[in-house]
Amino acid sequence: MAAIWLYEAAPWSAEAWCAASECFGLAATRLAWWRRGGAGAAALGVRAGTPAGLAVRSLRADTPHDLAEVAGALVDGAHHAVREQPEFTFRCRYRGACGRLSLGASGVCVWEAAGSLGRGGARALYRRPLHALRASADDDRTALWLHFADDDTLELDMEGSPKPAVFILHNLLSARVHSLPGEASAQPL
Repeated sequence: MAAIWLYEAAPWSAEAWCAASECFGLAATRLAWWRRGGAGAAALGVRAGTPAGLAVRSLRADTPHDLAEVAGALVDGAHHAVREQPEFTFRCRYRGACGRLSLGASGVCVWEAAGSLGRGGARALYRRPLHALRASADDDRTALWLHFADDDTLELDMEGSPKPAVFILHNLLSARVHSLPGEASAQPL
């Protein structure tokens, strides 16, 4: 799993590199804000969707150029993370029944809980392509709403924080936009 490791201070030994204070999956991490400070200092905000909910952290650098490098690496890393994993799955409840939400470049699918995600008997209960997604919303607790074209809305109980699924979905869409013709990305999604 590609991850962003955060440290209280710059690690100076092999042991310190292995002792990050926090670690978040890059696929569920987003750049939230950017601020240039006085005297050349700059900061950016990182939002990560975790099983416990939303984690927000501030990162700072001595120069805006250094922070731009960090921001670019964060965005590129998140895009790479969602491109490298063909599918992300989450436990959920759909219309009161246990299921699995599957997110990937091919779209959004809710599978029945029986079987193994489309292989060996599970059937798709709901399936829409990624390009049909118009908006997403959540209640910061367990509910997730995905609004698709033609006023079609998928409502799920994620049985935990919906933030990892929301941020992965946003990174899938962002990676798709960044891979459109005319962009520098060499790997289309």
